[in-house]
Amino acid sequence: MCCLMPVICQDIIPCHDWSSAPVAQLFKDQYRHYGLGKARVVFTIHNLEFGAQLITKAMEFSDKATTVSPTYAREISGNPSIASNIFKFHGILNGIDPDMWDPYNDKFIQVSYTSENVVEGKKAAKEALQQRLGLKRDNLPMIGIISRLTHQKGIHLIKHAIWRTLERGGQVVLLGSAPDHRIQNDFVNLANQLHSSYNDPARLCLSYDEPLSHLIYAGADFILVPSIFEPCGLTQLTAMRYGLIPIVRKTGDGFKGFNYLAVQVGVSERPC
Repeated sequence: MCCLMPVICQDIIPCHDWSSAPVAQLFKDQYRHYGLGKARVVFTIHNLEFGAQLITKAMEFSDKATTVSPTYAREISGNPSIASNIFKFHGILNGIDPDMWDPYNDKFIQVSYTSENVVEGKKAAKEALQQRLGLKRDNLPMIGIISRLTHQKGIHLIKHAIWRTLERGGQVVLLGSAPDHRIQNDFVNLANQLHSSYNDPARLCLSYDEPLSHLIYAGADFILVPSIFEPCGLTQLTAMRYGLIPIVRKTGDGFKGFNYLAVQVGVSERPC
């Protein structure tokens, strides 16, 4: 209940996903008459995969509801949690924080760069990344992967793309961890297999490391995002800010294919 205190003077009470979804009903049922009659609740869905019952209630009691892209709004509009309140539901494209993600003022990279000196900046970042992770200092094509390791993120496609990239002479840097210990252990085993088979060209960093994520964005040439579904895709938005080419699986509106770039590096729908 105390969670409402910091927003006592606000005109808009924002709630996000299942974790704060109950605030919408609590406000309407118990708090609105405490001098908050003009306040309105805006509920935002970032991922409908979790907490469907709580999301349903929040949709009912919110004044407006949003999600992080128009495409994802269309994709989930028929869901029972959404459908009965579709009149208040809107998709608004998410965006990155330019104060945090900007190669011109990024404190975690060696050479600041813009579009004017992107070649020099990314070359310096790649060399720094290769040195930090013990990779061969060479101008090889580098695939970066920054992701939660869950089925939503297309982990079977990530594994396949790693092997295919190494077969073609590229380098791979993965940064991510799995909330499911079985998936985490699976990637630990994969890291050991890669070390035995290739040693130098791949590094799997299975933990959280914010400075390293900035260095990967700056130093890699491509970013791999083969998600099964993706509400917005901040990873590829950030990547393009740093001059990377996204390799993605197109999602939304029932599309089950891949774009041209994904096919070119050998990412396919078959499991590993």
